[in-house]
Amino acid sequence: MRNFTISRHRTLKKVLFGVFFLLFCLAASAQAQRKLLSASFTGEPLVEVLRALEKMDQYRFIFNYAELDGYRVTQSFTNVEMNTALSRVLTGLPFEYTIEGIRITVRKTADTPGNAAAVGVRAPVSGIRYGYR
Repeated sequence: MRNFTISRHRTLKKVLFGVFFLLFCLAASAQAQRKLLSASFTGEPLVEVLRALEKMDQYRFIFNYAELDGYRVTQSFTNVEMNTALSRVLTGLPFEYTIEGIRITVRKTADTPGNAAAVGVRAPVSGIRYGYR
């Protein structure tokens, strides 16, 4: 009976150790995914800001250079996650982003001032109508 109790006690210790080790690994993994970023940008091109953010974390950015050309960023943040950093960087700019796994897609929003239909601006149209009855 005594050998059975000792064996059972050792097995219980091993199982408890395994459970605690697994919980520790999961907590460490979750903490690694939430990396905190700090940066300051003053009049930097948006493309360069996105490249700098890409180097700070495991994310990869997908965007159209032509859409981002000409936009500059003046922003700073300390100890924030990527989602918050991107929200701050793109504040006041006509861009939106989506995060899918490690890919972040940045694209121009549909309701930019250059899109007359999106903001409800009417533009005069002139011409000759053919085939109108």
